[in-house]
Amino acid sequence: MFALVIGRHQFRAKPVNAEIFVNPTLGIKKVIPRECTVPEEFHMETEDRLKQRHTNEPHEKTDEFEFHARPVPKAILEGPVVSIVHR
Repeated sequence: MFALVIGRHQFRAKPVNAEIFVNPTLGIKKVIPRECTVPEEFHMETEDRLKQRHTNEPHEKTDEFEFHARPVPKAILEGPVVSIVHR
């Protein structure tokens, strides 16, 4: 019984083409290697701005910012606005 199961799953090789032994590159395409990556220097905009700040003369601050608050809504000052639902 075991021999019959092995016989069904037996490997059967196909014959080898004899031309492969004569010309080994037959049917194989040559892969062209890519060029190596050349590293480049980073060009950061922040570095340019930093250099520009140091070369320019400092500006005088004549206009100072003045804070103006918005008025508070009157409903907030009257108390909490909560509706209680009785069930």
